[in-house]
Amino acid sequence: MRLRSAVHDDSGAVAIWVGATLAVLIGIVGLSLDLGRAATADTELKWAADAAALAGARQLDGKAGAIDRATEAAMGAAGVGVTSNKDSFDENDDAVEVIDVKFLSELGPDNDVSKDVETTSDADARYIQVTVEQTVINNLLIQVIGGESTTPVQRSSVAGYGAVTCQVSPLMICNPAESKGLPFQPTEGDQIWVKMQSSNGNSADWGPGNFGLLDLPSGSQSAKDIGDAFAKKNGTGACYATEVSTAPGQKTSVSDAINTRLDIYNQSAKNFSKDKDVYPAYNVIKGLIGECGKNPSQGPTTLDKYTGPSDSNQAVAGIVQYPQDNCIYAGNCAAGVRFGDGVWNREVYWATNHPTIAAGARPAGWDTWTRYATYRWEIDNAVPNNPTAGESGTPQCFEKTSSLPGGTIPKGIDARILGLAGWFDNPDRRVLAVAVVDCDAEGVKGNTKNVVVDKWLLMFLTQAVGYYVGGDDNDLFLEFIREVDWDNDQTIAHEIVQLYR
Repeated sequence: MRLRSAVHDDSGAVAIWVGATLAVLIGIVGLSLDLGRAATADTELKWAADAAALAGARQLDGKAGAIDRATEAAMGAAGVGVTSNKDSFDENDDAVEVIDVKFLSELGPDNDVSKDVETTSDADARYIQVTVEQTVINNLLIQVIGGESTTPVQRSSVAGYGAVTCQVSPLMICNPAESKGLPFQPTEGDQIWVKMQSSNGNSADWGPGNFGLLDLPSGSQSAKDIGDAFAKKNGTGACYATEVSTAPGQKTSVSDAINTRLDIYNQSAKNFSKDKDVYPAYNVIKGLIGECGKNPSQGPTTLDKYTGPSDSNQAVAGIVQYPQDNCIYAGNCAAGVRFGDGVWNREVYWATNHPTIAAGARPAGWDTWTRYATYRWEIDNAVPNNPTAGESGTPQCFEKTSSLPGGTIPKGIDARILGLAGWFDNPDRRVLAVAVVDCDAEGVKGNTKNVVVDKWLLMFLTQAVGYYVGGDDNDLFLEFIREVDWDNDQTIAHEIVQLYR
Protein backbone atom coordinates (compact mmCIF):
# COMPACT_ATOMS: atom_id res chain seq x y z
CA MET A 1 0.00 0.00 0.00
CA ARG A 2 2.77 2.42 0.72
CA LEU A 3 4.38 1.69 -2.62
CA ARG A 4 1.13 2.37 -4.48
CA SER A 5 0.66 5.68 -2.64
CA ALA A 6 4.14 6.83 -3.56
CA VAL A 7 3.64 5.96 -7.19
CA HIS A 8 0.32 7.87 -7.50
CA ASP A 9 1.20 10.98 -5.45
CA ASP A 10 0.63 14.02 -7.88
CA SER A 11 0.47 16.89 -5.41
CA GLY A 12 3.53 18.66 -7.02
CA ALA A 13 2.08 18.61 -10.55
CA VAL A 14 -0.15 21.62 -9.82
CA ALA A 15 2.82 23.73 -8.87
CA ILE A 16 4.61 22.83 -12.08
CA TRP A 17 1.53 23.61 -14.16
CA VAL A 18 0.97 26.93 -12.37
CA GLY A 19 4.60 27.88 -12.85
CA ALA A 20 4.54 27.13 -16.56
CA THR A 21 1.21 28.88 -17.07
CA LEU A 22 2.31 31.93 -15.07
CA ALA A 23 5.36 32.38 -17.28
CA VAL A 24 3.14 32.29 -20.38
CA LEU A 25 0.66 34.73 -18.80
CA ILE A 26 3.45 37.11 -17.84
CA GLY A 27 4.70 36.96 -21.41
CA ILE A 28 1.23 37.63 -22.80
CA VAL A 29 0.61 40.51 -20.41
CA GLY A 30 4.03 41.93 -21.16
CA LEU A 31 3.45 41.58 -24.88
CA SER A 32 0.05 43.25 -24.59
CA LEU A 33 1.39 46.06 -22.45
CA ASP A 34 4.37 46.85 -24.62
CA LEU A 35 2.46 46.46 -27.87
CA GLY A 36 -0.32 48.60 -26.42
CA ARG A 37 2.18 51.34 -25.58
CA ALA A 38 3.59 51.14 -29.09
CA ALA A 39 0.08 51.27 -30.57
CA THR A 40 -0.80 54.32 -28.47
CA ALA A 41 2.38 56.06 -29.57
CA ASP A 42 1.59 55.15 -33.18
CA THR A 43 -1.89 56.66 -32.84
CA GLU A 44 -0.56 59.84 -31.27
CA LEU A 45 2.03 60.28 -33.99
CA LYS A 46 -0.63 59.66 -36.63
CA TRP A 47 -2.82 62.34 -35.08
CA ALA A 48 0.09 64.76 -35.19
CA ALA A 49 0.86 63.92 -38.81
CA ASP A 50 -2.83 64.22 -39.75
CA ALA A 51 -3.16 67.63 -38.10
CA ALA A 52 -0.03 68.97 -39.80
CA ALA A 53 -1.05 67.57 -43.21
CA LEU A 54 -4.54 69.06 -42.99
CA ALA A 55 -3.14 72.45 -41.98
CA GLY A 56 -0.75 72.39 -44.92
CA ALA A 57 -3.32 71.14 -47.42
CA ARG A 58 -5.56 74.13 -46.71
CA GLN A 59 -2.97 76.34 -48.42
CA LEU A 60 -2.79 74.36 -51.67
CA ASP A 61 -4.96 76.71 -53.71
CA GLY A 62 -2.81 76.57 -56.85
CA LYS A 63 -1.67 80.17 -56.46
CA ALA A 64 1.85 81.56 -56.21
CA GLY A 65 3.47 80.76 -52.87
CA ALA A 66 1.14 77.85 -52.12
CA ILE A 67 3.98 75.42 -51.33
CA ASP A 68 5.75 77.89 -49.02
CA ARG A 69 2.52 78.67 -47.21
CA ALA A 70 1.66 74.99 -46.88
CA THR A 71 5.13 74.15 -45.56
CA GLU A 72 4.91 76.86 -42.93
CA ALA A 73 1.42 75.80 -41.91
CA ALA A 74 2.49 72.17 -41.56
CA MET A 75 5.89 72.66 -39.91
CA GLY A 76 5.67 76.01 -38.17
CA ALA A 77 8.72 78.03 -37.29
CA ALA A 78 10.14 75.26 -35.10
CA GLY A 79 8.90 72.28 -37.04
CA VAL A 80 5.96 71.75 -34.69
CA GLY A 81 3.23 73.05 -36.98
CA VAL A 82 -0.21 73.66 -35.57
CA THR A 83 -0.37 70.53 -33.45
CA SER A 84 0.42 70.19 -29.76
CA ASN A 85 -0.01 66.40 -29.75
CA LYS A 86 2.50 64.64 -27.53
CA ASP A 87 3.80 61.10 -27.31
CA SER A 88 2.77 59.86 -23.88
CA PHE A 89 5.41 57.11 -23.66
CA ASP A 90 8.41 58.85 -25.18
CA GLU A 91 10.95 60.27 -22.76
CA ASN A 92 10.70 63.56 -24.68
CA ASP A 93 7.35 65.12 -23.75
CA ASP A 94 7.64 68.02 -26.20
CA ALA A 95 5.16 68.38 -29.05
CA VAL A 96 5.69 66.06 -31.97
CA GLU A 97 7.84 67.63 -34.67
CA VAL A 98 7.40 67.47 -38.43
CA ILE A 99 10.70 66.46 -40.02
CA ASP A 100 9.78 66.25 -43.70
CA VAL A 101 7.22 67.69 -46.11
CA LYS A 102 6.82 66.98 -49.78
CA PHE A 103 4.18 67.80 -52.36
CA LEU A 104 2.43 65.62 -54.88
CA SER A 105 0.50 66.34 -58.05
CA GLU A 106 -0.94 62.82 -58.26
CA LEU A 107 -1.41 59.89 -55.91
CA GLY A 108 -0.54 56.40 -57.05
CA PRO A 109 -3.58 54.20 -57.77
CA ASP A 110 -4.66 51.81 -55.01
CA ASN A 111 -2.31 53.54 -52.55
CA ASP A 112 0.74 52.51 -54.55
CA VAL A 113 3.17 55.09 -53.17
CA SER A 114 5.78 54.13 -55.76
CA LYS A 115 3.57 55.76 -58.37
CA ASP A 116 3.04 59.04 -56.52
CA VAL A 117 4.09 62.04 -58.61
CA GLU A 118 6.14 64.59 -56.67
CA THR A 119 6.09 68.28 -57.68
CA THR A 120 7.67 71.60 -56.77
CA SER A 121 5.08 73.65 -58.68
CA ASP A 122 2.61 75.79 -56.76
CA ALA A 123 0.04 75.30 -59.50
CA ASP A 124 0.38 71.50 -59.58
CA ALA A 125 0.68 70.77 -55.84
CA ARG A 126 -2.59 69.10 -54.93
CA TYR A 127 -1.46 66.98 -52.00
CA ILE A 128 0.96 67.35 -49.11
CA GLN A 129 2.77 64.43 -47.46
CA VAL A 130 3.94 65.08 -43.91
CA THR A 131 6.35 62.84 -41.96
CA VAL A 132 6.76 63.32 -38.22
CA GLU A 133 9.74 62.46 -36.06
CA GLN A 134 10.47 58.88 -35.07
CA THR A 135 10.01 57.96 -31.43
CA VAL A 136 11.41 54.89 -29.67
CA ILE A 137 9.39 52.97 -27.11
CA ASN A 138 11.41 51.14 -24.43
CA ASN A 139 9.84 47.72 -23.98
CA LEU A 140 9.41 46.74 -20.34
CA LEU A 141 8.27 43.12 -20.35
CA ILE A 142 8.34 41.95 -23.93
CA GLN A 143 12.01 41.06 -23.51
CA VAL A 144 10.96 38.24 -21.17
CA ILE A 145 9.86 36.21 -24.17
CA GLY A 146 12.82 37.18 -26.29
CA GLY A 147 11.44 40.33 -27.89
CA GLU A 148 13.36 43.49 -28.81
CA SER A 149 14.29 45.94 -26.09
CA THR A 150 12.85 48.88 -28.05
CA THR A 151 10.15 49.53 -30.67
CA PRO A 152 10.63 52.41 -33.16
CA VAL A 153 7.45 54.25 -34.25
CA GLN A 154 7.11 56.80 -37.05
CA ARG A 155 4.11 57.97 -39.09
CA SER A 156 3.25 60.09 -42.11
CA SER A 157 0.03 61.45 -43.55
CA VAL A 158 -1.17 62.68 -46.93
CA ALA A 159 -3.88 65.33 -47.25
CA GLY A 160 -5.29 67.31 -50.17
CA TYR A 161 -7.26 70.49 -50.72
CA GLY A 162 -10.19 71.23 -52.93
CA ALA A 163 -12.85 73.92 -53.09
CA VAL A 164 -16.20 73.92 -54.84
CA THR A 165 -18.61 76.71 -55.63
CA CYS A 166 -22.14 75.49 -56.14
CA GLN A 167 -25.34 76.61 -57.77
CA VAL A 168 -23.90 79.73 -59.38
CA SER A 169 -23.99 81.11 -62.90
CA PRO A 170 -21.35 79.93 -65.41
CA LEU A 171 -19.67 83.33 -65.67
CA MET A 172 -16.02 84.45 -65.55
CA ILE A 173 -14.06 87.64 -66.11
CA CYS A 174 -10.40 88.08 -66.97
CA ASN A 175 -8.35 89.63 -64.18
CA PRO A 176 -7.84 93.27 -65.26
CA ALA A 177 -4.76 93.59 -63.01
CA GLU A 178 -3.00 90.53 -64.44
CA SER A 179 -0.59 92.58 -66.59
CA LYS A 180 0.70 94.19 -63.39
CA GLY A 181 1.14 90.83 -61.72
CA LEU A 182 -1.56 91.65 -59.19
CA PRO A 183 -4.77 89.97 -58.03
CA PHE A 184 -8.04 91.68 -58.84
CA GLN A 185 -8.99 93.62 -55.71
CA PRO A 186 -11.75 96.13 -56.48
CA THR A 187 -13.24 98.34 -53.79
CA GLU A 188 -16.80 97.78 -52.59
CA GLY A 189 -19.15 99.74 -54.82
CA ASP A 190 -16.83 99.94 -57.84
CA GLN A 191 -18.69 99.36 -61.08
CA ILE A 192 -17.28 97.25 -63.88
CA TRP A 193 -18.40 97.50 -67.47
CA VAL A 194 -17.65 93.99 -68.58
CA LYS A 195 -17.91 92.94 -72.20
CA MET A 196 -18.29 89.46 -73.60
CA GLN A 197 -15.60 87.96 -75.81
CA SER A 198 -16.17 87.95 -79.55
CA SER A 199 -17.68 84.93 -81.23
CA ASN A 200 -14.46 83.66 -82.81
CA GLY A 201 -12.94 82.91 -79.39
CA ASN A 202 -9.49 84.31 -80.24
CA SER A 203 -7.23 84.86 -77.26
CA ALA A 204 -6.97 88.57 -78.09
CA ASP A 205 -10.65 88.91 -77.35
CA TRP A 206 -10.14 87.84 -73.75
CA GLY A 207 -8.73 91.18 -72.69
CA PRO A 208 -8.73 92.56 -69.14
CA GLY A 209 -12.24 92.77 -67.79
CA ASN A 210 -13.86 90.90 -70.64
CA PHE A 211 -16.33 88.34 -69.47
CA GLY A 212 -16.87 84.91 -70.85
CA LEU A 213 -18.86 81.80 -70.25
CA LEU A 214 -17.90 78.59 -68.53
CA ASP A 215 -18.72 75.06 -69.48
CA LEU A 216 -21.29 73.69 -67.09
CA PRO A 217 -19.97 71.26 -64.47
CA SER A 218 -21.58 68.54 -66.58
CA GLY A 219 -19.36 69.60 -69.47
CA SER A 220 -22.20 70.96 -71.59
CA GLN A 221 -21.51 73.98 -73.80
CA SER A 222 -24.93 74.21 -75.41
CA ALA A 223 -26.47 77.68 -75.58
CA LYS A 224 -29.72 76.40 -74.11
CA ASP A 225 -28.12 74.69 -71.13
CA ILE A 226 -25.92 77.68 -70.31
CA GLY A 227 -28.86 80.05 -70.73
CA ASP A 228 -30.94 77.91 -68.38
CA ALA A 229 -28.15 78.07 -65.80
CA PHE A 230 -28.25 81.88 -65.87
CA ALA A 231 -32.01 82.06 -65.70
CA LYS A 232 -32.89 79.49 -63.05
CA LYS A 233 -32.71 80.38 -59.40
CA ASN A 234 -30.18 77.70 -58.50
CA GLY A 235 -27.80 78.40 -61.34
CA THR A 236 -25.94 75.39 -62.66
CA GLY A 237 -27.47 73.07 -60.06
CA ALA A 238 -24.00 71.60 -59.57
CA CYS A 239 -20.56 72.64 -58.35
CA TYR A 240 -17.42 74.08 -59.90
CA ALA A 241 -14.07 72.94 -58.53
CA THR A 242 -10.93 75.08 -58.36
CA GLU A 243 -10.40 74.49 -62.07
CA VAL A 244 -12.97 75.29 -64.77
CA SER A 245 -13.30 75.10 -68.54
CA THR A 246 -14.22 78.08 -70.68
CA ALA A 247 -17.01 77.96 -73.24
CA PRO A 248 -16.19 79.68 -76.54
CA GLY A 249 -18.35 82.03 -78.55
CA GLN A 250 -21.18 84.42 -77.81
CA LYS A 251 -24.52 83.00 -76.88
CA THR A 252 -27.14 85.71 -77.19
CA SER A 253 -29.54 83.57 -75.20
CA VAL A 254 -27.34 84.29 -72.17
CA SER A 255 -28.19 88.00 -72.27
CA ASP A 256 -31.88 87.14 -72.54
CA ALA A 257 -31.56 84.69 -69.63
CA ILE A 258 -29.81 87.21 -67.36
CA ASN A 259 -32.52 89.77 -68.06
CA THR A 260 -35.22 87.49 -66.67
CA ARG A 261 -33.86 88.54 -63.27
CA LEU A 262 -35.16 92.03 -64.14
CA ASP A 263 -38.59 90.85 -65.29
CA ILE A 264 -37.66 90.95 -68.98
CA TYR A 265 -38.81 87.83 -70.82
CA ASN A 266 -37.92 88.58 -74.41
CA GLN A 267 -36.81 86.64 -77.46
CA SER A 268 -35.24 83.32 -76.43
CA ALA A 269 -36.41 83.83 -72.82
CA LYS A 270 -40.11 84.24 -73.57
CA ASN A 271 -41.13 80.84 -72.21
CA PHE A 272 -39.33 81.45 -68.93
CA SER A 273 -42.14 83.77 -67.84
CA LYS A 274 -44.14 80.68 -66.89
CA ASP A 275 -41.32 78.88 -65.09
CA LYS A 276 -41.55 79.03 -61.30
CA ASP A 277 -37.76 78.77 -61.03
CA VAL A 278 -37.15 81.77 -63.30
CA TYR A 279 -38.81 84.52 -61.33
CA PRO A 280 -37.57 88.13 -61.26
CA ALA A 281 -35.81 89.82 -58.38
CA TYR A 282 -37.96 91.53 -55.76
CA ASN A 283 -36.69 94.87 -56.98
CA VAL A 284 -36.44 95.17 -60.75
CA ILE A 285 -35.87 98.90 -61.19
CA LYS A 286 -34.12 98.82 -64.55
CA GLY A 287 -34.64 102.11 -66.33
CA LEU A 288 -36.84 100.93 -69.15
CA ILE A 289 -40.48 100.18 -69.86
CA GLY A 290 -41.62 97.87 -72.63
CA GLU A 291 -44.42 95.53 -73.52
CA CYS A 292 -44.02 91.99 -72.31
CA GLY A 293 -42.61 89.69 -74.95
CA LYS A 294 -41.20 92.50 -77.05
CA ASN A 295 -37.75 93.93 -77.38
CA PRO A 296 -37.87 97.27 -75.48
CA SER A 297 -36.06 98.89 -78.41
CA GLN A 298 -39.17 98.27 -80.53
CA GLY A 299 -42.71 99.55 -80.22
CA PRO A 300 -44.02 101.70 -77.36
CA THR A 301 -41.22 102.02 -74.86
CA THR A 302 -39.38 104.36 -72.57
CA LEU A 303 -35.65 103.81 -72.21
CA ASP A 304 -33.26 105.40 -69.75
CA LYS A 305 -31.06 107.79 -71.73
CA TYR A 306 -29.20 109.35 -68.83
CA THR A 307 -25.68 110.12 -69.99
CA GLY A 308 -24.00 111.43 -66.84
CA PRO A 309 -24.02 114.21 -64.25
CA SER A 310 -24.08 116.95 -66.90
CA ASP A 311 -27.29 115.58 -68.44
CA SER A 312 -29.94 118.31 -68.04
CA ASN A 313 -32.74 116.32 -69.69
CA GLN A 314 -33.05 113.61 -67.05
CA ALA A 315 -36.01 115.24 -65.32
CA VAL A 316 -37.93 115.14 -68.59
CA ALA A 317 -37.17 111.47 -69.18
CA GLY A 318 -38.56 110.57 -65.77
CA ILE A 319 -36.91 107.16 -65.66
CA VAL A 320 -33.44 106.08 -64.60
CA GLN A 321 -31.69 102.85 -63.70
CA TYR A 322 -28.97 102.70 -61.05
CA PRO A 323 -26.59 105.16 -62.71
CA GLN A 324 -23.18 104.06 -63.81
CA ASP A 325 -20.07 105.48 -62.19
CA ASN A 326 -19.56 109.05 -63.38
CA CYS A 327 -16.15 108.28 -64.83
CA ILE A 328 -17.59 105.48 -66.97
CA TYR A 329 -20.01 107.95 -68.57
CA ALA A 330 -17.14 110.40 -69.07
CA GLY A 331 -14.68 107.77 -70.24
CA ASN A 332 -11.96 108.98 -67.86
CA CYS A 333 -11.79 106.33 -65.11
CA ALA A 334 -8.30 106.18 -63.61
CA ALA A 335 -8.17 102.37 -63.85
CA GLY A 336 -9.36 102.30 -67.47
CA VAL A 337 -12.56 103.29 -69.20
CA ARG A 338 -14.47 100.23 -67.95
CA PHE A 339 -13.36 100.15 -64.31
CA GLY A 340 -15.20 102.65 -62.14
CA ASP A 341 -14.49 104.13 -58.73
CA GLY A 342 -17.87 103.86 -57.00
CA VAL A 343 -18.77 107.54 -57.48
CA TRP A 344 -22.23 107.76 -59.03
CA ASN A 345 -25.15 110.19 -59.12
CA ARG A 346 -27.20 109.18 -56.11
CA GLU A 347 -29.20 112.41 -56.18
CA VAL A 348 -30.66 111.84 -59.64
CA TYR A 349 -31.54 108.26 -58.72
CA TRP A 350 -33.39 109.19 -55.53
CA ALA A 351 -35.11 112.19 -57.07
CA THR A 352 -36.33 110.12 -60.03
CA ASN A 353 -37.24 106.82 -58.38
CA HIS A 354 -38.30 108.09 -54.94
CA PRO A 355 -39.80 111.52 -55.66
CA THR A 356 -42.18 111.33 -52.70
CA ILE A 357 -39.28 111.17 -50.24
CA ALA A 358 -37.99 114.67 -49.64
CA ALA A 359 -34.22 115.06 -49.65
CA GLY A 360 -34.23 115.80 -45.91
CA ALA A 361 -36.32 112.69 -45.18
CA ARG A 362 -34.10 110.19 -46.96
CA PRO A 363 -32.47 107.53 -44.78
CA ALA A 364 -29.21 108.41 -43.11
CA GLY A 365 -26.22 107.60 -45.28
CA TRP A 366 -28.11 107.46 -48.58
CA ASP A 367 -25.61 109.82 -50.21
CA THR A 368 -22.71 107.41 -49.57
CA TRP A 369 -24.45 104.08 -50.18
CA THR A 370 -23.44 101.68 -52.89
CA ARG A 371 -26.05 100.75 -55.46
CA TYR A 372 -26.40 97.38 -53.74
CA ALA A 373 -26.96 99.00 -50.34
CA THR A 374 -29.61 101.22 -51.93
CA TYR A 375 -31.23 98.19 -53.52
CA ARG A 376 -31.30 96.36 -50.18
CA TRP A 377 -32.86 99.36 -48.46
CA GLU A 378 -35.58 99.41 -51.09
CA ILE A 379 -36.34 95.74 -50.50
CA ASP A 380 -36.19 95.97 -46.72
CA ASN A 381 -38.57 98.92 -46.73
CA ALA A 382 -41.13 97.32 -49.05
CA VAL A 383 -40.60 99.61 -52.02
CA PRO A 384 -42.90 98.37 -54.83
CA ASN A 385 -41.29 95.98 -57.23
CA ASN A 386 -41.51 98.41 -60.17
CA PRO A 387 -41.92 101.86 -58.65
CA THR A 388 -41.04 103.97 -61.69
CA ALA A 389 -43.73 105.48 -63.91
CA GLY A 390 -45.74 102.84 -65.72
CA GLU A 391 -44.17 100.00 -63.74
CA SER A 392 -46.06 100.05 -60.46
CA GLY A 393 -47.39 96.95 -58.78
CA THR A 394 -46.40 93.33 -59.21
CA PRO A 395 -44.07 92.16 -61.99
CA GLN A 396 -45.55 92.89 -65.38
CA CYS A 397 -44.20 89.95 -67.31
CA PHE A 398 -43.69 87.05 -64.92
CA GLU A 399 -46.96 85.12 -65.15
CA LYS A 400 -46.84 83.58 -61.69
CA THR A 401 -48.90 86.43 -60.30
CA SER A 402 -49.37 84.74 -56.94
CA SER A 403 -46.67 85.00 -54.29
CA LEU A 404 -43.22 84.39 -55.69
CA PRO A 405 -41.46 81.14 -54.75
CA GLY A 406 -40.10 81.20 -51.24
CA GLY A 407 -42.08 84.22 -50.08
CA THR A 408 -39.98 87.34 -49.64
CA ILE A 409 -36.29 87.79 -49.06
CA PRO A 410 -35.96 88.18 -45.27
CA LYS A 411 -35.22 91.72 -44.22
CA GLY A 412 -31.66 92.45 -43.26
CA ILE A 413 -29.86 90.01 -45.55
CA ASP A 414 -26.82 91.90 -46.73
CA ALA A 415 -24.31 90.10 -48.91
CA ARG A 416 -21.67 92.66 -47.97
CA ILE A 417 -21.58 91.41 -44.37
CA LEU A 418 -23.59 88.33 -43.49
CA GLY A 419 -23.28 86.11 -46.49
CA LEU A 420 -26.11 84.90 -48.64
CA ALA A 421 -28.22 83.19 -46.02
CA GLY A 422 -30.93 81.05 -47.55
CA TRP A 423 -29.33 81.25 -51.01
CA PHE A 424 -30.75 77.94 -52.19
CA ASP A 425 -34.30 78.63 -51.09
CA ASN A 426 -34.42 82.31 -51.90
CA PRO A 427 -31.48 83.63 -53.89
CA ASP A 428 -30.98 87.33 -54.33
CA ARG A 429 -31.63 87.32 -58.05
CA ARG A 430 -29.59 90.44 -58.80
CA VAL A 431 -26.42 89.04 -57.22
CA LEU A 432 -24.13 86.98 -59.43
CA ALA A 433 -21.11 84.96 -58.35
CA VAL A 434 -18.36 85.54 -60.93
CA ALA A 435 -15.11 83.61 -61.33
CA VAL A 436 -11.91 85.65 -61.81
CA VAL A 437 -9.26 84.08 -64.05
CA ASP A 438 -5.74 85.09 -65.12
CA CYS A 439 -6.55 84.68 -68.80
CA ASP A 440 -3.04 85.30 -70.14
CA ALA A 441 -1.27 83.00 -67.69
CA GLU A 442 -3.87 80.29 -68.19
CA GLY A 443 -3.71 80.60 -71.98
CA VAL A 444 -7.46 81.05 -72.27
CA LYS A 445 -8.52 80.71 -75.88
CA GLY A 446 -11.86 79.30 -76.93
CA ASN A 447 -12.62 76.10 -75.04
CA THR A 448 -9.72 75.90 -72.56
CA LYS A 449 -9.62 73.14 -69.98
CA ASN A 450 -8.28 73.11 -66.41
CA VAL A 451 -8.27 76.88 -65.94
CA VAL A 452 -7.45 77.81 -62.33
CA VAL A 453 -9.95 80.19 -60.67
CA ASP A 454 -8.24 82.97 -58.70
CA LYS A 455 -11.32 83.80 -56.68
CA TRP A 456 -15.09 84.19 -56.89
CA LEU A 457 -16.68 87.62 -56.53
CA LEU A 458 -20.22 88.62 -55.60
CA MET A 459 -21.44 91.22 -58.09
CA PHE A 460 -24.67 93.23 -58.26
CA LEU A 461 -26.49 93.43 -61.60
CA THR A 462 -27.10 97.17 -61.91
CA GLN A 463 -29.04 97.22 -65.19
CA ALA A 464 -30.43 95.04 -67.93
CA VAL A 465 -27.92 93.52 -70.33
CA GLY A 466 -27.73 95.17 -73.75
CA TYR A 467 -29.78 98.29 -72.99
CA TYR A 468 -27.02 100.85 -72.78
CA VAL A 469 -27.07 103.77 -75.19
CA GLY A 470 -23.85 103.56 -77.14
CA GLY A 471 -23.18 99.98 -76.08
CA ASP A 472 -23.96 96.61 -77.64
CA ASP A 473 -26.12 93.61 -76.94
CA ASN A 474 -23.63 92.00 -74.58
CA ASP A 475 -22.65 94.92 -72.34
CA LEU A 476 -22.98 93.85 -68.73
CA PHE A 477 -22.71 96.31 -65.84
CA LEU A 478 -21.90 94.89 -62.43
CA GLU A 479 -21.08 96.46 -59.07
CA PHE A 480 -18.57 94.76 -56.80
CA ILE A 481 -20.03 93.67 -53.46
CA ARG A 482 -17.22 91.52 -52.03
CA GLU A 483 -15.31 88.30 -52.49
CA VAL A 484 -17.03 85.01 -51.82
CA ASP A 485 -16.18 84.14 -48.22
CA TRP A 486 -15.56 80.46 -47.48
CA ASP A 487 -16.77 80.95 -43.90
CA ASN A 488 -19.86 83.11 -44.45
CA ASP A 489 -21.06 81.81 -47.81
CA GLN A 490 -21.20 78.13 -47.02
CA THR A 491 -24.47 77.75 -48.86
CA ILE A 492 -22.62 78.24 -52.15
CA ALA A 493 -18.92 77.87 -51.29
CA HIS A 494 -17.38 74.78 -49.76
CA GLU A 495 -13.79 74.00 -48.91
CA ILE A 496 -12.79 70.34 -49.00
CA VAL A 497 -9.66 69.44 -47.07
CA GLN A 498 -9.33 65.72 -46.52
CA LEU A 499 -6.92 62.98 -45.59
CA TYR A 500 -6.00 60.39 -48.19
CA ARG A 501 -3.52 58.28 -46.20
